[in-house]
Amino acid sequence: MNKNANLRERIDRWNHMIMPKSRLRLDKEVKHAWNWIPNWSSDTLWQVEHTHNRNSFIVDTSKKTCTSNFWELVGIPCRHAVAALGFRNQSLEDFVDDYYSKDTCEKCYGYNVSHINGQDMWLKVDMEKILPPSYKRVPRQSKKLRRREPDEDPNKVRTQTSYGVHGYNARSCTSQVVDPEAKKRKFEMLAANLAAPFTTTQAQPNLVINGPVSSSPSQPNHSAPVTSAHGEIVTSSQIDNVPDYILSAPIPTTDDVPAAPVSAIPRVLKPIEFNIPFHNDYYIDVLHL
Repeated sequence: MNKNANLRERIDRWNHMIMPKSRLRLDKEVKHAWNWIPNWSSDTLWQVEHTHNRNSFIVDTSKKTCTSNFWELVGIPCRHAVAALGFRNQSLEDFVDDYYSKDTCEKCYGYNVSHINGQDMWLKVDMEKILPPSYKRVPRQSKKLRRREPDEDPNKVRTQTSYGVHGYNARSCTSQVVDPEAKKRKFEMLAANLAAPFTTTQAQPNLVINGPVSSSPSQPNHSAPVTSAHGEIVTSSQIDNVPDYILSAPIPTTDDVPAAPVSAIPRVLKPIEFNIPFHNDYYIDVLHL
């Protein structure tokens, strides 16, 4: 209702013979008509040729036709017809189809949409109430198979978890439970998947880091020869020249050797294990983490 009223007002303000969009399309053809040269054959027949190539078309202004078929299909003169009509200074709007004229639009939107009162003011009639048609389901076989993914094996057979056999469906199967522990394992597996972000799923090997360990034997190694600071072997004749205060010095024992630093003791790295208790039918109790 509002649309028709607004369009009628816009049509009244328009001062041309054809409507705005049609006029824009005609202006586009006028812009491209400068590349075509009309050759006058008779009063209404023209041969229009292109300025840069040998393309040519025949235009009949009396029948409003052109061999390019644009004029017949759209109803607006093509660029070839515009070149021919412009040669004789004829008005282009007179050769546009009446479908695009202002008078046609006024007739199209000149009617008024009937207005009605609200539903509360409708007349009450004592007739049978109109109901929508009843729905009848078409007899056909229902689809029971799931739509598989493109990369999924169409021949893959799934295993029923509760019974541990292939090809069974938990909803339709009426047989007894073959493996009573299968359902328990199913929930344990579900609980393990839920606890995966909180635990280490892969076992880590023991890593031994060997640091520098100071070895100071309690007794000297007599099997190895005694050498000097320059790497020369010391003989027994050279020991006789050692002063007495050196020979009389006590031999250090194990208790006199200082303890090795903490960083030098080998350390063993073990994987961290989390003991997560499960309560309420295998749900994780986050308060114990």
